[in-house]
Amino acid sequence: MAETIYVEKLTYSLLTPSPMLFDNPEPIIKEYEDFTAILEQTDEAHTDGKLTIQFKDKKYFKDIEEAKSHVKDFVLAWEAEIILKHNLYGTRFKYKNAGILKERADGSLAHQYTRRPVSAECPMSRNIQAGAYPSPPEKFQFSSTVRIMLKLLETYKKGSARLTDIGYTCLTILEKEASDICKCDKKSCENKDIAEDHHRQNRCKASRKFKISLTILNDFGYLTSVVGNEETSRKANPKRDFGVGEEKWMEDFIKLSIRRVGRYAFAPKARLALLTEKDLPALPEKIRQTTDSSTC
Repeated sequence: MAETIYVEKLTYSLLTPSPMLFDNPEPIIKEYEDFTAILEQTDEAHTDGKLTIQFKDKKYFKDIEEAKSHVKDFVLAWEAEIILKHNLYGTRFKYKNAGILKERADGSLAHQYTRRPVSAECPMSRNIQAGAYPSPPEKFQFSSTVRIMLKLLETYKKGSARLTDIGYTCLTILEKEASDICKCDKKSCENKDIAEDHHRQNRCKASRKFKISLTILNDFGYLTSVVGNEETSRKANPKRDFGVGEEKWMEDFIKLSIRRVGRYAFAPKARLALLTEKDLPALPEKIRQTTDSSTC
């Protein structure tokens, strides 16, 4: 009988933009059907914590890459939660090693670890105290759309893109993702105030699919399209510059949208509460367009 190898655990290092960011946090232990996740402090230099994925009995994998693939979305979703909750753009769970269980030909068992050096590099540096570890998100799937929108937001925070550009792209993504849900025909969309939303921009469809108020979608679209200055505006000859707090409102909307897209991806048929102006800070000034397309 040949020696059989099983992967019984995976270990990741938590790398944040400012190492030793969390102030003596309590460990987080989460039980799932086929593994236990533990995030705790570590004495390792240049890291903010250690994440251990302990697979349960009879859930072991025979290949490390297969084991990593099994928990990939879970790990990425937890990364996203830390980024979105604490604004820690660039946070990563870096794979460190695997716990291997070897079953020898005589039936005896042996435990060992693989080794892989962990780089302490993190894309950005910020002096923030985050306090306790955030728990992994519930009812959230790290979908390809979440990945793209989060990457766009991080690109902006690194100074490599304008907020209006990445904001417009995120809005377009929401509209494109919802382009298959419109059940109306052209006659029912003859109201000129909303026809563009239904058949050209798909914004009304995005509102229906993701349960996001059309009013805040329109507010966001307005800010990405005709507001700013020569450096920040997406289009030439903007109507005005950003008011105090409007760019922060746009960032908050993008983060809220990312959470909603992940929530929808987790359970597309779930009944979601409508996201409205109450879920965002109040805008500092009235920006409603002349035509108020606040309903579908």
